Amino acid sequence: MNFKPVSSDSFEHYFYKRAQLADEMASSGHVVDAHTLATASLDALAGIWLHDFPDVKKKLEIELGGTVPASIRLARFLKQFVADDSRVSKVAVICFAEDWKNSRPQDAHLADQLLIKRISSDSHEFPRSYLDISRTELSQECPELSSRPDLYALAEEYEYGAILYTFYRCPLVHVATSSNRIHGFARGEEVMYY
Repeated sequence: MNFKPVSSDSFEHYFYKRAQLADEMASSGHVVDAHTLATASLDALAGIWLHDFPDVKKKLEIELGGTVPASIRLARFLKQFVADDSRVSKVAVICFAEDWKNSRPQDAHLADQLLIKRISSDSHEFPRSYLDISRTELSQECPELSSRPDLYALAEEYEYGAILYTFYRCPLVHVATSSNRIHGFARGEEVMYY
């Protein structure tokens, strides 16, 4: 195999080309594939962002007390560069509440308060992503979050999930993040996840 060296010009346009390809794929009806390519490219770009801006990375490491998780990296990247899109600051509330409930059974009653508003009594109806809210709104709904800075901070890790779930349910993407929550696809409507 002969690998051609990557010129700075081609690297500079790598993500632009991915965005163009994703747009073309979406236009031709391959929406899930387009979203997969776009979000994988955004995640890679977020990694480059922290690499190329060591001051930002250092600040995040100090704030978070160590390595920056990929979920926080992507959440912060999106909030930095797409700040006017309210979806980037929404928490995937059901995922957050279910994980909170499982990891801290003593708080199950608090997590249940969040879940009961979002899970239908009809076992055939899945919860919908439009019920996701921002961390600020979440702490107003559940004041205990305000008294638990660690838990409030953890909720940020569920922000990137909320924006992804508004696009699609895709097992291929979640295999890469070791998630077993999502399977199947959605078309043309708010995504249901469970």
